[in-house]
Amino acid sequence: MAPDYTELLEKQFPGIFDTKTGGNLTFYHAPDAIKDAPLMIVLPGGGYTQHGWTETEVMAKAWNEIGYAVFLLRYSLVPDAYPAAVRQACGTIALAKLMPEKFGIDPKKVYVIGFSAGGHLVGCAETFWNRPEVYEFLGVEKHLCRPDAAIPAYAPVTVRRPLDGMYEMISADGDLDYIAPALYVDDETPPTFIWQTSNDSLVDVQCALDFSKQLAKHGIIFENHTYYSGFHGLSLCKPESGWIAEDYTDERIGGWIDLCDGWLKTLPERSAK
Repeated sequence: MAPDYTELLEKQFPGIFDTKTGGNLTFYHAPDAIKDAPLMIVLPGGGYTQHGWTETEVMAKAWNEIGYAVFLLRYSLVPDAYPAAVRQACGTIALAKLMPEKFGIDPKKVYVIGFSAGGHLVGCAETFWNRPEVYEFLGVEKHLCRPDAAIPAYAPVTVRRPLDGMYEMISADGDLDYIAPALYVDDETPPTFIWQTSNDSLVDVQCALDFSKQLAKHGIIFENHTYYSGFHGLSLCKPESGWIAEDYTDERIGGWIDLCDGWLKTLPERSAK
């Protein structure tokens, strides 16, 4: 069973889970032979109303099996609003960077991956890490809150129907654009790996294209893998990770995890600021 580090996160950042719905953090050690392992922080989807089972343990174990240490963060859900979940995601990043020896990880290889709503949260973490309401709440230097790479999968990173309703649920003041990550890409946004299907019925493919356009505009390293057809919520595209096995199984699209792993291995290291 993966050890629970919720109390450690709360001790390091008092009040981080003092929300209506709370949250928790579990950890998967990298395989024994791997020292200074890369760390993947997994943020499952679920529309900020649940944590979908197809993107929780099954996803954490998949990354663990290919050599990553993994944090699985079950972040706060509605009625908790921005910035609760963003603080939790960035706090998890900062915890890893502050205690790399404890977790056996390389503090320059702290990555974050999320799906659907979790992908939106990934987008928030990679573009909102330097907002005062995030790093000042955590009480750390802002660079510690920045992921070294981000992987938003079928992620609503712009306000587009039908998931504009999700934005309304998590907005604290009704300013939906303020929590739309694609609008806040800048020169400090980390390298980003995007994947999506073009006929996703819940997340408009234009979200991935909008995000890619902004990343290109700012000269950010990125890849965008847009597959021509596939259901929303494909996860690993394997029978054990799909709501309906035959509909959510696609070996070709399932290759995204190997593509992403290979891409991460090519990234230049960024010196801490």
